[in-house]
Amino acid sequence: MTQLYKWMLPGMKTSYQNHVWPVEVGEWTAKETPVLCKSGWHGCGEKDVLTHIPSEIGATLWVVEIRGTRVDGSDKFASESMKLVREIGTTTERNLRLFAADCAEDVLPIFWKVSPNDMRPRDCIATVRRYANGEATEKERDAARDAARDAARGAARDAAWAAARERYSNWLVVRLE
Repeated sequence: MTQLYKWMLPGMKTSYQNHVWPVEVGEWTAKETPVLCKSGWHGCGEKDVLTHIPSEIGATLWVVEIRGTRVDGSDKFASESMKLVREIGTTTERNLRLFAADCAEDVLPIFWKVSPNDMRPRDCIATVRRYANGEATEKERDAARDAARDAARGAARDAAWAAARERYSNWLVVRLE
């Protein structure tokens, strides 16, 4: 069986309707007709957990079980009844910053294809990790962010020019002849 999830805001409030969860953990909710974005008990699968992460710090991710009718959407489902089974964890500034650093690190090889000698994004990632762990100042974090942003803009500009040259150089030569 596929694992199902639900985000809850602080105070056990649902993440979109902002209603207090009506039953105790482990108890089934009352039956509702499941209609996506309108009624029923909403959740998502693992691949869509990030799509639905609340922007509010202190949101909690839960494993849920459902029963009754289920209506599936492209990134969520609505069910007739749901229960919270197990808390996975709560978002904090620290774990979100570390997660962002992990994501950025994963795409460094793509950046280095365009700018192989530019270490500003790598240095920014290291600073973000140090900041998340209380080992860097806001000033250091801001300077690293600005340097990484400049590097990304430069890489995007270089990639755009390379694509334009590849595609349109011959076109321009032909038009100018």
